[in-house]
Amino acid sequence: MNILVTDQGFSPLTHAAYGVIKTFAADTDPATITAEVFTADLIRIEFASFADGRGFTLARLLRLRGFRARTGIAGRRHQLQVLGRAVGS
Repeated sequence: MNILVTDQGFSPLTHAAYGVIKTFAADTDPATITAEVFTADLIRIEFASFADGRGFTLARLLRLRGFRARTGIAGRRHQLQVLGRAVGS
């Protein structure tokens, strides 16, 4: 089951609720992301480990390039709990 960290806690991540979802690994080179990503309703960034902060950098770079829809994180549940607290969820 996919879980999304929100301000209200954890919720199921479904295509019915979020429409078009694009998923990227935290180590994705931002230069390889095409303009089609801006059609997504949600970008999910997969964190391989708790200590890997590249996903935050990727999210920030996408915001600087103009992506305004929801961003989410994916990983092991205990990682999501800690990462969610780190970003204010």
